Amino acid sequence: MRCAQVAPYLAAASDELERATARSVREHIDECSACRAEALRYGRIHDSIMAIGAAEPVPPTGLVDAILERTAPAHRRSMIPFVPLPTPELARAISENREAIANTAGVALVAAGAAWALWRGFKAVRRPAPNRA
Repeated sequence: MRCAQVAPYLAAASDELERATARSVREHIDECSACRAEALRYGRIHDSIMAIGAAEPVPPTGLVDAILERTAPAHRRSMIPFVPLPTPELARAISENREAIANTAGVALVAAGAAWALWRGFKAVRRPAPNRA
């Protein structure tokens, strides 16, 4: 095999290749010092990545305390309280505003349909290929 044929396989681990391919690559690496050096470089990169993945991360000192301090109730944004309407009042509000609610829902439905149609139209538009002179 030539170096150009082996080069795409040098970064692969031996268990990622088919047996015949792995054997051919191994034979070439045994004969070619340049490809052997490249394979060793990829092997060191692989080992480094595996070592990083196996290491247990240690949070910086004081990180947990800083998170708890910033999420304390005194630092939280206050939200506008939601006052639920009692059921009879809610039913009355809906019945008195039934037409406005239906109109609003209709407008929202039409707007959603228009947005969907525009999105589909933009998605379907194809840009012309650039002229190569």
